[in-house]
Amino acid sequence: MLKLLATILLTKGEKLFICATGERTGKRYEAVKCLCSGQNIESIKTAQLSNSRVKLKLYDKSKEQNITDRGLLRIEFIYSARGLKVARTGKTLAEFLNPDSILSLLGWYRKDYKELLIDCYWNNTDRYDLNDEYNVPVYEEMITVIYNDLVSHEGQPLSVALINKNLIEIDYELFRRACKRYYPKLNSAQKAWRRVQKSGEIQVNTGVIDEFVSISRQIING
Repeated sequence: MLKLLATILLTKGEKLFICATGERTGKRYEAVKCLCSGQNIESIKTAQLSNSRVKLKLYDKSKEQNITDRGLLRIEFIYSARGLKVARTGKTLAEFLNPDSILSLLGWYRKDYKELLIDCYWNNTDRYDLNDEYNVPVYEEMITVIYNDLVSHEGQPLSVALINKNLIEIDYELFRRACKRYYPKLNSAQKAWRRVQKSGEIQVNTGVIDEFVSISRQIING
């Protein structure tokens, strides 16, 4: 899930800092412009985002608190003074703790979450103002990248999977959809993705995108 969120933010051109398991460079967080294959992201921070009102911190709360059950995702929106002013939360703590102020901030949280993450994933084009096949929603772009490599490599599913390991390990469904698009028969597509799955070369994660969509609907709809 964290890798999916990082991909969305990088697509929007936001400045990203990540903390990954096993990476020790003297700094807890490292600035990144792209993600590396096999990276196990523990936490993500951003600089102030392009809307100049908020920065994000996304992390696995279960790791932070040594909880056995994994997958306790925490999404923090840290509002600047300008962000709080726009949300009309008041200038004092007493004004901020007013129910109307809190409801206003929650409303802006939902609005910002939708614009920064959901709209980019489902609707928005990427940061490049180009009229090309990659100027599409993020989920479609990821599938298209894999599909184009299947075309250029004339199939060869394992080679293509290794080339796109970073994308495919977000959610294996991306590879399945690319295979369905490339192969004329469903049976051939199934053989291709099952071969890759059995190879042991790719970490197979499933249901990540569906979970992201489910979580997002709950946040936006309250």
